Amino acid sequence: MINRKKIRFCALLGLSLFLVFKIITIDRPFSSVSFYKDGNRSEILKSALVYNSKNPDIYFQLANRNDILLLSDETEINSFLLNTIKYNPLNVFALIKLSDSAYETGNKDLSFELLLQANKFSKFSADRLWELSFIAYKLGDIELFNNSLKTITQIDDNRREHVYKLALKLIENREEILKNIISERSYKNYFRYVFSRMYDLPNSKIIYNYFKSNEIEIDKDTKLEYMDFLVSKGDTKVANEIWSSLYGKNDMIVWNGGFENEILNEGLAWKIDKSYDLNSETITEFETQNPLSENRSLKLKFLNKNSDYRNISQTVLVKPETDYIFSSIVSTKDITTNSGVGWELRCSYGGNLYLQTDYLTGTNNEKVLFKKFTTPENCNSLKINLRRAKSNKFDKFISGEILVDDVFLRQAG
Repeated sequence: MINRKKIRFCALLGLSLFLVFKIITIDRPFSSVSFYKDGNRSEILKSALVYNSKNPDIYFQLANRNDILLLSDETEINSFLLNTIKYNPLNVFALIKLSDSAYETGNKDLSFELLLQANKFSKFSADRLWELSFIAYKLGDIELFNNSLKTITQIDDNRREHVYKLALKLIENREEILKNIISERSYKNYFRYVFSRMYDLPNSKIIYNYFKSNEIEIDKDTKLEYMDFLVSKGDTKVANEIWSSLYGKNDMIVWNGGFENEILNEGLAWKIDKSYDLNSETITEFETQNPLSENRSLKLKFLNKNSDYRNISQTVLVKPETDYIFSSIVSTKDITTNSGVGWELRCSYGGNLYLQTDYLTGTNNEKVLFKKFTTPENCNSLKINLRRAKSNKFDKFISGEILVDDVFLRQAG
């Protein structure tokens, strides 16, 4: 004999499992394109409430879905949110949504009360604090707005750039951003963001001066990166100040022009790119047995390749519209090709200037390469390169060696 109670139980169980399956596998808020395709899902969720009327997740999903797809009015959505909180008082996003709804309907006191309640459970959640900060700003609670964003910069590396963008958009006083929103942990990251991503010179100087006045240490790599940015913007005064803070004040325009000290390969010092050495086109070393001056000279050997060489360089700071004299002692031995080796000078950023000294071939004993020139307007820095240009002529393969010493740049007169 058929047991009708068992059949009814199995049918209800099957329907319940089907509804649960639909909720778990289909209803994933904010994650799937299919979220928008099935217009019956809200009805499926409502049907699920018949069997589980105290499930806060179902109410919250209904509130989200019907809000996004405009399937309900504000009253019904708020009803879903209230039931969410009724069965799960710790659902912060429901509290935030209700707070926003109360603000929009003019009930600021209720909005603020709900926001404070949400804030109690948001201390270590960047997602919650981010949503909460917008309501706080609308309510005029600037302290809560600042604290929420500051905590995000402290706990969430992925979201902190969103905080920078929002703060820079809403707050005109850039120093207030540093004081109230940027956490100590994010100081360096924010500084780099401003000058290397936003290319914002005025704001970067506010940050730099704030760090100086408050004795906030900046690491060497960040200082050098910022110094390069300043040079590109023509602010050579602060750039030189940073370089001097790292390596001491230098009275000469060319740093380590005699190659007596360590090659730093950074900033305003010599940079030697040894990629041609690795490719067996050149050998870069120092002559200490018979240097041209003092204790050692730079020595470069060419290994019979058609080298397009400018791998020894230095950026120097200059004044626009000023007369200068460049000089260097050079000797060569058996330099082949008619293209030869010499120095080139050009404005690093802005200014139309390109100069070449004589290019030496064959053998030359202690010859001075010399150039007198005037920097053009907007030329605040020069790049100096030891140069051998690639050749298309028959004698294009270069060999031989060159010694370089006493590289100077000074103002004329």
